[in-house]
Amino acid sequence: MGDTRKLLIEKICKKCEFYSEDDEDLECYAFKLAKKLVEEKKLSPDEL
Repeated sequence: MGDTRKLLIEKICKKCEFYSEDDEDLECYAFKLAKKLVEEKKLSPDEL
Protein backbone atom coordinates (compact mmCIF):
# COMPACT_ATOMS: atom_id res chain seq x y z
CA MET A 1 0.00 0.00 0.00
CA GLY A 2 3.05 2.28 0.29
CA ASP A 3 3.22 3.08 -3.42
CA THR A 4 -0.56 3.44 -3.61
CA ARG A 5 -0.53 5.77 -0.60
CA LYS A 6 2.09 7.97 -2.28
CA LEU A 7 0.04 8.03 -5.48
CA LEU A 8 -3.13 8.95 -3.58
CA ILE A 9 -1.29 11.74 -1.79
CA GLU A 10 -0.14 13.07 -5.18
CA LYS A 11 -3.60 12.83 -6.77
CA ILE A 12 -5.77 13.93 -3.85
CA CYS A 13 -3.93 15.51 -0.95
CA LYS A 14 -1.51 17.81 -2.72
CA LYS A 15 -4.42 19.49 -4.52
CA CYS A 16 -6.16 20.28 -1.24
CA GLU A 17 -5.75 23.72 0.30
CA PHE A 18 -5.37 22.10 3.75
CA TYR A 19 -2.50 19.79 2.71
CA SER A 20 0.74 20.02 4.65
CA GLU A 21 3.71 17.70 4.19
CA ASP A 22 4.13 17.76 7.97
CA ASP A 23 0.70 16.14 8.39
CA GLU A 24 0.88 13.38 5.76
CA ASP A 25 0.03 10.75 8.36
CA LEU A 26 -3.36 12.43 8.90
CA GLU A 27 -6.11 11.18 6.57
CA CYS A 28 -9.18 13.16 5.56
CA TYR A 29 -12.39 11.47 4.47
CA ALA A 30 -11.65 11.95 0.76
CA PHE A 31 -8.34 10.12 1.19
CA LYS A 32 -9.90 7.32 3.26
CA LEU A 33 -12.70 6.84 0.72
CA ALA A 34 -10.31 6.80 -2.24
CA LYS A 35 -8.01 4.37 -0.43
CA LYS A 36 -10.93 2.04 0.34
CA LEU A 37 -12.20 2.11 -3.26
CA VAL A 38 -8.71 1.32 -4.57
CA GLU A 39 -8.20 -1.47 -2.02
CA GLU A 40 -11.57 -2.99 -2.99
CA LYS A 41 -10.59 -2.67 -6.68
CA LYS A 42 -13.68 -0.58 -7.42
CA LEU A 43 -11.39 2.15 -8.81
CA SER A 44 -7.84 2.15 -9.97
CA PRO A 45 -5.50 4.91 -8.81
CA ASP A 46 -5.40 6.14 -12.41
CA GLU A 47 -9.19 6.66 -12.40
CA LEU A 48 -9.03 9.17 -9.56
